[in-house]
Amino acid sequence: PATGGAAVTTSSAPPARGRVVSATLEPSGSTPLDPPGRNAPDYGAKYHIVGAPVYYHNYMMGELFASQVHHTIARKVYKGADPNTVVYVGNKEVGEFMRRSVFEPGATMTWNELTRHATGADLNPEAFAKDFGGK
Repeated sequence: PATGGAAVTTSSAPPARGRVVSATLEPSGSTPLDPPGRNAPDYGAKYHIVGAPVYYHNYMMGELFASQVHHTIARKVYKGADPNTVVYVGNKEVGEFMRRSVFEPGATMTWNELTRHATGADLNPEAFAKDFGGK
């Protein structure tokens, strides 16, 4: 543990581009990896947070869509099976569903229309919440 109870872990790989380093923040907002006395707004150097915050929203919308499609596949292709038990491997019906419901319409629909076409409902968090224990 570093000063202040923060934990720092690094990969065992030699220092190189792409090395994974994770650290918890000190109460001051700095990490144990910052040079001593550093107190700067490093978050401002992250383009995707400051200049394009909607970038992260796109990831979340993709996760919502994926869960909703998965639950639809469980309901339609697997005849109402529990989505937690459904495995797609070797099932050509899943590929046919994706081709017909998602890939074929492609850019001929807005994402809202495509979501309704593929799943029968507007984009919503219901399936995503169920994937994580929500009811």
